Amino acid sequence: MRGGELTTVGELNHANVGQIASTEEAALVLLDKAESALEAVTRPEEAVAADEFGAGLEQALRLQFRNSKRGFKALTRASLFRLLAEAKGGRLLQLVEPAQGSKGLGLSAAMQKAGIEPTRGYRWKGLAEVPEFETKVRDLAAACLASENDPTPQELTHALVEERLVVPWRQECREKERERWNGCHPGKLRRERLLLHLEHVWCRGQIGEAVFTDAFATTALTPDHLLLVRAPPLLTAAPVFPEGEAFGITDLPFLIGALNKLAGAGNEAVDVDVRYESGRLVLEEALGVLRLPGVPPKVIGTYLKPEVVKNVVVKAPKEEGGAPVTRHLVDAVCGAFSLYGKQARVELVVGPRGGSVRIADFEMPYSDLKADESYRVMLDKHFVDVLGTVTEFAEARLYLGGPDGFVLVADGGYRYLLSPRDSAAIAVKNGRV
Repeated sequence: MRGGELTTVGELNHANVGQIASTEEAALVLLDKAESALEAVTRPEEAVAADEFGAGLEQALRLQFRNSKRGFKALTRASLFRLLAEAKGGRLLQLVEPAQGSKGLGLSAAMQKAGIEPTRGYRWKGLAEVPEFETKVRDLAAACLASENDPTPQELTHALVEERLVVPWRQECREKERERWNGCHPGKLRRERLLLHLEHVWCRGQIGEAVFTDAFATTALTPDHLLLVRAPPLLTAAPVFPEGEAFGITDLPFLIGALNKLAGAGNEAVDVDVRYESGRLVLEEALGVLRLPGVPPKVIGTYLKPEVVKNVVVKAPKEEGGAPVTRHLVDAVCGAFSLYGKQARVELVVGPRGGSVRIADFEMPYSDLKADESYRVMLDKHFVDVLGTVTEFAEARLYLGGPDGFVLVADGGYRYLLSPRDSAAIAVKNGRV
């Protein structure tokens, strides 16, 4: 730092954000310097430092805005900086060469070295793939700023960028590919991305069977109806399964295990050929070809029809506010649960001044677990396994539906809807909820 100015991204996280950004004017000056430093970023780990700086500043300014309704311009600029940093990181990850059989090289190794979780890295690359992303996101930020005097100003969030920029681009890519797709079009998927996606669905053993559509999108239910997992389609140029087709897999752990074994050492980041042929899912890996037969949805005992899913989802808590799901929370809850065994219960204690998480004799304060009235929610191992599946710690949130309502955990594009043990489960009978 020269003369009190930030000269590199590495110096950003050493700045006292709380003091420097004590006023909106100071925050804007800080962001001008941060954007200048961002232009010099050449390594993924520098993009991580910039993103973490942006996250801290964004959090401080958002809290300030929501408490005092001041500083909206600085908040929008901080959100914009973070998005630009993530897109820059995505472009740097795009430059990483595939491993091609060499251990310690490739995208997986590069992300691990930079401290980037796989889901986070792929989300960054998704931003970088949008044509003219920087121009478009700046325009979107300007539109948000124009709403500053509205009763409810539009905040620049990752969800808004996903909706306005990423999803339309993804749909455009798919439409172009569909024009020449004949129903058996071979496609390529990054193997580690597919594996991570399936592990999100599997949820540490909670989901053993599932019905997939499009590019491995699914809504899966546990046999005891206490957990509903909703997974978005993968970011692919074309769907894997034809429109209107549903592919049932009765042994999800087998598919995950096969992907782990068939790659061969050093090929974890190499693309895998994925295609749908005559009712079979074909995965062509480095060590061979797996042809996995599918089953009709009606064979999957926990399959939910779309209209039933719709009726369940409307009962989910609204994704407003919510409590952050941090790595510290996950480590503490999973560690405590392992001490007391699978029969232990997880108790969420909620109150006006915050709450806590209790497992037998263990209790962890959880100040963000707030509600107007005090109540408790009892959950089983499902909740622990959901927390253990979370990877997007920068954005993961927990939402409460009240004393007798569902609990929702959002992790990137994945949604985990949990039913408390002492209230009605996600009951499905005769096609009705």
